[in-house]
Amino acid sequence: MKRPFAILPLIGAIFFVSSATIQAQKPANVGVSVDANDLFDYDKSIPLSVEAGAPAETPAGIMTKLTYLSINNLRVPAIFVAPKGSEGKKLPAIIVMHGLGQEKMGLSMLFGNFTKAGYCLIAIDAQYHGERVSKPAIELFGANAYATRNMMIQTVVDLRRAVDYLETRPEVDPKRIGYIGFSMGGMLGTITSAVEPRIHAPILALAGGDFKLMFSLSKLPSATRAKTVADLDTTTAIRVMNPVDPINYVARISPRPVLFINGDADSIVPVPCAKKLQDAAGPGKEIFMYKGEHVPAGVEMFKVLAKVNQWFDAHFKAAN
Repeated sequence: MKRPFAILPLIGAIFFVSSATIQAQKPANVGVSVDANDLFDYDKSIPLSVEAGAPAETPAGIMTKLTYLSINNLRVPAIFVAPKGSEGKKLPAIIVMHGLGQEKMGLSMLFGNFTKAGYCLIAIDAQYHGERVSKPAIELFGANAYATRNMMIQTVVDLRRAVDYLETRPEVDPKRIGYIGFSMGGMLGTITSAVEPRIHAPILALAGGDFKLMFSLSKLPSATRAKTVADLDTTTAIRVMNPVDPINYVARISPRPVLFINGDADSIVPVPCAKKLQDAAGPGKEIFMYKGEHVPAGVEMFKVLAKVNQWFDAHFKAAN
């Protein structure tokens, strides 16, 4: 029997049962029908039930480790960081989302950059990452595409719940909540920003769309290995993953502004996949292409960071 594989080359997980209802809907400005009308919705009356440790002073700011409740009765490990001296202020906040195989501290090198500029931030562990790692290890191109799809659903809702948490913080201005995600975090951020109107001016870095094309072009080692397995049912896998393909959602972010950051020689999220996601976005998009592979290096990293700072300051500081 042929086995469907987890087509998304940046996300993988063991099977997880979702309680989401699936209905048909055509995304605005995208000519693809997606059976995902309320796939990422959740009961807003579910209490956050926050469990938090004592705030601690760190070089990046005042950090609080916490967990909160999400769908499927799962708790989400997170960290919240506020600038020193933020008491009595209403500051913009940024959701910072890691990539495949990382965890909530994976982008900690950015934390100080944001807090010193006057931003609060929250970072969470994606499902099956960090404190939520599954046993055995995640198989990127496993035998069950439903596993990857349901992991994406869970994490998108977890990110929406992170917005719920930010709205409870006295130092956060709930009208100025942004997002930055890299690679897998950029793909998850595409969907999250599309279905979550409280997120403004998201940055989707190293992200792409069109899973069928991505699988055929990506040089991710697990993608390369999967192409040698003769009995993988690619048609079924692509059909299963279509409801969570970011390309089907990105147009819904408009008219909110969105920034895409991609490498002009990326072989992990291939350039044609990045361009397809960019092309599917509506008005308000901006594209920044750096020179290099999947992770910017050297001077290109400084260019990327400068662009990130400029983008958030333009959209959140001007609104203060």
